[in-house]
Amino acid sequence: MGRDTNHMDETEMVRATVETMAENIVDGVAGALGVQLEGTNYYDGIPSCRPHLGIKESELNRQTIKQTPRFIYAVGIMAVLSGACIAKILAG
Repeated sequence: MGRDTNHMDETEMVRATVETMAENIVDGVAGALGVQLEGTNYYDGIPSCRPHLGIKESELNRQTIKQTPRFIYAVGIMAVLSGACIAKILAG
C-alpha cells in the first residue's frame, strides 16, 4: 500500500519511513522462517484484517517463537562480522 506523501510533514514522513522499514523486516523474517502471517488483529477493540504475508511452508507453533529471535540474532551477528571484515579490508 502506498502513502500519499504530498501533504505529510517531516514527522509524518519519518514515521512512515520507520513503519515501512519495520514491515520489511517482518516480511523477511516470515519468509526466512517459512511461515505465513495473516489474519485479524485488534487495535483498541477495532478489527483490522491483514493480507497474507509469506509462503506457508510450515505451521506456526511455539517452536516458531523460539526460532524468531535466534534468526534475528544470527542475522545481526552476521551483519556486524561482515561490517568488521569490510572495514578491515578498506583500512588496508
